[in-house]
Amino acid sequence: MQPNFFYTSLFKIIDRNPKEGTLLLTDLLGESDEPLSVININLSKTAKSNYVVFSRILPTEAFKVFSGMFAAFDGSSDRALLKRYKVMKKRVKAERECRLL
Repeated sequence: MQPNFFYTSLFKIIDRNPKEGTLLLTDLLGESDEPLSVININLSKTAKSNYVVFSRILPTEAFKVFSGMFAAFDGSSDRALLKRYKVMKKRVKAERECRLL
């Protein structure tokens, strides 16, 4: 089940449909493997499958869209981006815990 609120994550493009202006994505940082369909007219025309996109998703009752800016990376970058994310996540958590002490 996908969240009903906006959230930022790293997404991999599985497929795109330029005629409908949609992208089919998987959330690389999320817990669900359920693909999500997102409306983004320009990116659906220019992106390639396997691109990795960092952005914020804004879900509505009827559809999902990217909220504002996004960063797109070549599909071969996903492992390096995930590795860097895990390192930074640990660092931020450690810094946050030190501030609380």
